[in-house]
Amino acid sequence: MYLNILLFLLLWFNRLSPVSGKYTTDGPNIAVYWGQGAYQKSLGAYCKTQDVDIIVLSFINDFSIKGVSYNFGNGCDASSVDGTCEEMAHDIKVCQELGVKVIISIGGQNGEYGISSTVDAKLLANQFHDMLGDPDGTIFPGVMIDGVDLDIEKGRHGGFVDFVQEIKRLFAPGFLVTAAPQCVFPDKNIGDAIRLADIDLLFVQFYNNYCNVDQQFNFQTWSQAVSEVFANKRMKVYVGLPGSTEAAGSGYVNLTQLSTLTTEARNDHRFGGFSVWDAKRGFENIVDDSNGNGNRSYISGLRRILHNSSTNISVIDGNIKSPATTAIATTTTTITPLLTTDGQQEDHVVLFSSKLTNQGLQLIVQ
Repeated sequence: MYLNILLFLLLWFNRLSPVSGKYTTDGPNIAVYWGQGAYQKSLGAYCKTQDVDIIVLSFINDFSIKGVSYNFGNGCDASSVDGTCEEMAHDIKVCQELGVKVIISIGGQNGEYGISSTVDAKLLANQFHDMLGDPDGTIFPGVMIDGVDLDIEKGRHGGFVDFVQEIKRLFAPGFLVTAAPQCVFPDKNIGDAIRLADIDLLFVQFYNNYCNVDQQFNFQTWSQAVSEVFANKRMKVYVGLPGSTEAAGSGYVNLTQLSTLTTEARNDHRFGGFSVWDAKRGFENIVDDSNGNGNRSYISGLRRILHNSSTNISVIDGNIKSPATTAIATTTTTITPLLTTDGQQEDHVVLFSSKLTNQGLQLIVQ
């Protein structure tokens, strides 16, 4: 009887684990940048892997009140807003139907951009809304994207607080605004907007710096800032990673190391997941995962790390336990299975308590 109950509880608990390839507000999710990989696969191909929850189109790399231009590599031949990206528009629909959020990144390492005043910020936000917030928009005909990412690495940045607030006003509720700061705290280019504006997610770049994941990893600094400094207390912090050794100058970490180095971060309720630069390199990097299983892409391995941290349980003396010990909430539930003995039906009441911890759910059969 206890075995049946345990099997029931395990199946019930498994429903709480992350769904592959489908964005959830609380996460954990995997966000992947796409658009700058040489000979990259189509946008839809990566979404169909079910290892991506957010895909970030990169980049609108030139923007000002005079106009914008963009570059998605081989994903689209158009070189300015006078052209459209019809194949990408089709793939955006595919991704969205699979539950993947599609957001577009502005800025990047190359290009010319900046906002210097409140007036310019509002004009530019309206320009973006006309391009991206209407099915008749000029870049992706027939579709609307789910958010805008600020990868601001240079230029005039005094107007981004007003830009974010105007974007939030213009677009429908639920439209995401994300940012991709360097891990050095505070970020010198987009720090004011992160602190003062209603930004939803941070794809913090823990690479190419002294605060890489395998060096002076400062996730807790960012997490603490959410509760003590930033205006949006619901903001989620992602661990940004290069998808291979070729994707960044430094900061690539193999999956076994990553699983160990990010344990504390993954137990933090402000942890949103992993973000990866970029899709092509991350999926073509075939590695052993943290369990020693080969022939898995790096990004698929990240999914496994997130899944294991959400479903890592054991059965000891009739108890189903997660490794964590700090209780967040406790409830008591009654299951009344019907048992048949000599053709007669009996009610047998079994009590179990469920304790939600900072690393999962502990279920104790009484």
